[in-house]
Amino acid sequence: MKAFMFYYRNFNLESDANCEFIRYCEKGELDNIKDLLKTQETIQYNRGFKVACMYGRLDVVEFLSTKADIHAENESPFRLACEKGHLDVVKFLIERGVNININDDFAFRVACKNGHLGVAKLLIANKKININAKNDFAFESAWRYEHLDVVKFLLSINNKIKVRKQDDYAFRIACENGNLEGVKFLLDRFPKINIHACNDYALKRACRNGHLEIVELLLFGNNKLSLENNKSSFSNEDISFSNNNSNNNLSFENVDDDNAFLAACESGELAIVKLLMSVAKININMNGDRPFQLACKSGNLELVKFLLSLSKIDIHAGDDSAFVFAFAEENIDVAKYLLSLDQNHVLKKASDLFQLACDLGNLELVEMLLSLSNGNLPFENNEIDIHQGDDRVFRMVCEEGFFDIADYLIELSNQTRYEFYYRKWEEYYIVKPLDCKFETKDKSKEFCDFKIYYSSEKYLKDCIEAYKLHLQKFWKKSAFSTICDC
Repeated sequence: MKAFMFYYRNFNLESDANCEFIRYCEKGELDNIKDLLKTQETIQYNRGFKVACMYGRLDVVEFLSTKADIHAENESPFRLACEKGHLDVVKFLIERGVNININDDFAFRVACKNGHLGVAKLLIANKKININAKNDFAFESAWRYEHLDVVKFLLSINNKIKVRKQDDYAFRIACENGNLEGVKFLLDRFPKINIHACNDYALKRACRNGHLEIVELLLFGNNKLSLENNKSSFSNEDISFSNNNSNNNLSFENVDDDNAFLAACESGELAIVKLLMSVAKININMNGDRPFQLACKSGNLELVKFLLSLSKIDIHAGDDSAFVFAFAEENIDVAKYLLSLDQNHVLKKASDLFQLACDLGNLELVEMLLSLSNGNLPFENNEIDIHQGDDRVFRMVCEEGFFDIADYLIELSNQTRYEFYYRKWEEYYIVKPLDCKFETKDKSKEFCDFKIYYSSEKYLKDCIEAYKLHLQKFWKKSAFSTICDC
């Protein structure tokens, strides 16, 4: 036992010393490292060296280079220094003879990916690097992360980079990310680039992501661009911002849900919606008023009103899709506006929307719906029943911790002496008459003339006391004797 404890203590001391060593390497505290090594013999030099390279601590790297294996784990210290862009450390390791081409020029590729132009140039200058390795990974990753200086450098030293590879990947990514400078650079450098690649992916993504300047560049540049898949196209000579232009003969009818106009509606990009409508004849009622429904989903009330001003739109189309989208995304302003338009109260999904609002824990939406449902003009054949499904909603909001909704439902429900709702924290209690048939798996307890369904017995007595107070509204004080523990 003593031997075990001795080993255990030594193991911990050793572990603590190595932890200190690693921290010192990370922070570049060379003096502390030297002091520690005077008293500790078993130190993880390789790990400390790698950490120092990763954090760019050149003095620590130089000191440990005589104690650690600088080539450990397939040149891991060198690769980390390149990845983090520590140029001075990279220079030192190259002078010490590391293999800079390890793992298909990984160090060069990761330096380009992270935008470390100085490291990339240093590696190119010191060794023959295959800049096209791994399917032009260096170029494509630099482009994806918008390191334009690295991109220009790569193109300046190798004209064999396949910019058109994978359906003009670089161009599509630049448009998607809103990299206007990059888009202009590519179009200038490669005038024959296919801006239609992947069914006009560039235009659709630029519209979806709200990159107005790029959309304008694509529409009015010196290239033809199809606004729909394999349908009609137009060139910059034919375009003006006039809705009366006789050349604007594009139709968006019967196209898939991923075209540019629908993408702009779904993202709530009003400026792009207006731009597209200025250059093409667009049926805003396409696909059962889908643009309007997607605008409601976006939450852009101004866009919703704009579409309504242009055409007669059935706000209940698609089984009340506009309402469902607005509620699901918790777009309060849009939801209020839609309900204000529903003057005849023909909303078919009122009950479903109520449950959805409760599932989201959104009290404002719940109150909004119930105020309409219980008003002078209830929804046609569809007044909301807050107790449907054996009080599923009340039980759910208690369990999920939506206490504001639970308390609101309690206030609405506790209006008679025969039923009573109570909660304490997430535990709920529902008082019902003895003859009530409650189709639930909840536990229950019967008393003389009522029974309680509950989630836990923990606060059952509290519920009974609260119920007694509730009965004061309906019975005389002497009637309390009817409540017993039988």
